[in-house]
Amino acid sequence: MNKRRLLIADDDALARIGIRTLIPFGDFGFTDIEEAANGIEAFEKAFSFKPDLILTDILMPGLTGIELIHKCHEAGMQTKFIVLSSHEDFNYVREALKSGASDYILKTELEKKTFSRAVSRIFTVAPESELNTAHTENIQERKIRELLFQQEELDDIQIAQAEMLLGKQTSLFISMIVKIVSDKLPSAEHIQDELESPARNVFRELLRGYAGSACVYIGGRTFFMYVPLDIYHLAFAEVKKYIDQLAQNMQNMMFFTANAAVSAGVSDIHSSLRTLPQAFVEAQNAANKALQKKEPVCYAGSDRPVQNAHGEHSAESSIACLTKAFQSLNAEQIRLISEQLLVQLENEAIYTPQRMQSICYMLMLAAQNFVQNLTIDPAVIWNRLDATGSHMLAEQQILMLRTHDEYLNWCRNLCRELQYILTPEESAVKKIIEAKNYIKQHYAENITLDMVAAETGFSPGWFSKTFSKITGNKFIDYVTFVRISKAKELLKTTQYKVLAIAEMVGYDNTTYFSYLFKKETGMTPQEFRQQPQNS
Repeated sequence: MNKRRLLIADDDALARIGIRTLIPFGDFGFTDIEEAANGIEAFEKAFSFKPDLILTDILMPGLTGIELIHKCHEAGMQTKFIVLSSHEDFNYVREALKSGASDYILKTELEKKTFSRAVSRIFTVAPESELNTAHTENIQERKIRELLFQQEELDDIQIAQAEMLLGKQTSLFISMIVKIVSDKLPSAEHIQDELESPARNVFRELLRGYAGSACVYIGGRTFFMYVPLDIYHLAFAEVKKYIDQLAQNMQNMMFFTANAAVSAGVSDIHSSLRTLPQAFVEAQNAANKALQKKEPVCYAGSDRPVQNAHGEHSAESSIACLTKAFQSLNAEQIRLISEQLLVQLENEAIYTPQRMQSICYMLMLAAQNFVQNLTIDPAVIWNRLDATGSHMLAEQQILMLRTHDEYLNWCRNLCRELQYILTPEESAVKKIIEAKNYIKQHYAENITLDMVAAETGFSPGWFSKTFSKITGNKFIDYVTFVRISKAKELLKTTQYKVLAIAEMVGYDNTTYFSYLFKKETGMTPQEFRQQPQNS
């Protein structure tokens, strides 16, 4: 067994003692062990000690575990990381995995068995000197296969792993199962030697044009593919066209490369990696159907009509049309399409809870792009939709919905909020955008609410109320935000004195400027300028 070096980073001395007591590190080849009481000390020791593995807590003074991972990677270190966490730290765990941590262990489950599994995943695939892209792909494939064959929804930790391995791009995705069809192969067990490698290369090459996609060989003559969908592929008809083209390209390439054909099965559109195993099963069933029918591709949702019996478009198509109406700021068109969408969603027979969740996510993405393009913070909309008053994000609100009526009401309320944005007299949104642009251009002047209201042609009272309603900020707070943002930029990029910068952003009183700056940033202008990243 290779001799390895271990660094334990935790600001709790008792925790460090407990870790060394619980785990017989020598059994895993760790003959040299050092400790660090905070993130900065851990980073310094990593340089001199050169550990093979750092076992780090997430929350530490000096540098957090996540910051420690970043700094070590930026310094070119090849050290592996296992993150120690509690359930309360899950958002940090997700970030740590995305930042390059190799694994995690819950503190409540730290014992020889769990540590052994983590170390095995990191070190036993190949010696460190031999790790390369191919080995990394093998590790990823094996882990993805484990996630796929799970028969229930993934928990939060598994979702973080899936996001890390699949490189999550958007909330929407489909799964594909692609089966190789070739009479020339005597049996399925020979696929790995005779066809797996060329097929894998073909599929990965084709998927290069689909950002964030993944291809995993799962055995026999079968490959799994994860394909993210973006805002431009919301309608089911558009998705079908998108995937049909991909399947056709696979057919052509496999024919010319290996004189073989493919049969593909496609899952329904999913809106959360939580249902990745379910998407896998749907794609598998659709692929079996394609083989039976001898068709190149079958869809799990193919029995769901793109148009209903009355010739009306599906809800997915309506959301695609709504997205285009958002781009044109056509209030009447938005109103009509929204009403059509809500009528469609009332049909419980077609719009199942799973499909309603997917539609809510689609509508959320369309709405988010719409309000962001109008320079409006989407949180303003989500806060008004949140009946609990706890300021939940839209994704969290959707996950809380259960019944058809709850999904329908959420969509109805969101459509009402979006319509409001464009329905005030003389298109208030456009006027508020003009006002925000005016503030950005004249922040150094003594601008007042009355002055900007006059520029947009509205009374001060109506303008103040509408500005707050649409942007989520009071007029004076937004002016302060713009001025302090500019001051931060000047402090970073120039050597002007604080007095001069205060005047440049519209304040003739340095004391008042410093007060507002600290209120906005948590530090004085001088403290902000002296930060290492600003030097």
